[in-house]
Amino acid sequence: MPGQALVLVDGIPDSPLSGYFQVKRALIAFNTFVDCREYLEIGNGKGSSGRALPPSDVTFANNLALGTGESPIVKVSDQPINATWEGNLFGPGGPGIDVSGIVRATVQFEKSEGLLRPRVGSAGIDAAVGQYGDIETDIDGQERKGALDVGCDEMSDGPKGFRPLHRADVGPSWYND
Repeated sequence: MPGQALVLVDGIPDSPLSGYFQVKRALIAFNTFVDCREYLEIGNGKGSSGRALPPSDVTFANNLALGTGESPIVKVSDQPINATWEGNLFGPGGPGIDVSGIVRATVQFEKSEGLLRPRVGSAGIDAAVGQYGDIETDIDGQERKGALDVGCDEMSDGPKGFRPLHRADVGPSWYND
């Protein structure tokens, strides 16, 4: 069973509704992964249960992944077809694959509202590349405009539309009593 933060499984040809369809034209952009046990796996389940269709035409852009260095950030179980990598910053542990579009970097974080956010002047600030107009806001609901930051948090003094959830915000109401 996968234990990764993000997994792209291989698809089943002519998959039944209860099966796995091939991943096609996915945009995986502006994510932040910090100190995960395992990060990203491409082609999980290759060959098992008839899975034979690797992810196709997937774009990985402006993602920030920093770890402990114990495991590579990307595990490739099946080679994707026509994958595009650009503007990704990966730190300790290394990418695990050799593609252009991944830069080794160290990003300094600070804790704010219970979240780790890149410090001012850190790698990744104003460093995003490419045009991904579908992604208009960051994790706080702040508008992404101008020179964009890599990862899920856009440095901004603008108003926040969202806040981190607390224990009282989630789960059944009887559990919080």
